[in-house]
Amino acid sequence: MILAIRISGMVKIPKIIEETLFRLRLRRKYSAVLFEDSNTNRKLLEKVRNYVAYGNINKDMLEKLIEIRGNSLEGKEKKLDAKKIILEMEKKKLDKLGLKSFFRLHPPRG
Repeated sequence: MILAIRISGMVKIPKIIEETLFRLRLRRKYSAVLFEDSNTNRKLLEKVRNYVAYGNINKDMLEKLIEIRGNSLEGKEKKLDAKKIILEMEKKKLDKLGLKSFFRLHPPRG
């Protein structure tokens, strides 16, 4: 799995890059999205490399990300089981598992 985080804002971005970011579901600054590790996704991320940070994510960090930043489609008060979601992610997409397809992150501190 690849995690991509948008690190650039909306000002003075070429239209084609803005459209690519929109299609990748990276619509706001400091939002993160998970992708399958494929050549197509790598090429898209390479195209927008100056506006995003991306890399492989391990299981421990993915579990922590889902526990802390994962939002369910029903509401925030529903508790998520991160280990169960990680096991089912190989078969289904996040939307089908009841999670939003993106993660909202805080800006870097310090």
